Amino acid sequence: MQSAQWCKNTLGLYEVMLKKYNPELDITSQITISGYPRFWKDLFVFNGEKYFVTSQWYERHRAAFVEWAKQFDCNQHE
Repeated sequence: MQSAQWCKNTLGLYEVMLKKYNPELDITSQITISGYPRFWKDLFVFNGEKYFVTSQWYERHRAAFVEWAKQFDCNQHE
């Protein structure tokens, strides 16, 4: 989810879905791409690491995300 190519191929996103937080940089510079905020300011913590989540996520991306997430559904019976 931190790879632009993976996000494009798998989810149809034009930016990475997750961007690792760097405590040495100010938040505004980390959430901004080409002068526009592309990530939410709130941090998401996963496995003890902090990440910004893209704000460029829309309903049209849902189906691809659900399809990808199915592989982690432990209750899925085929």
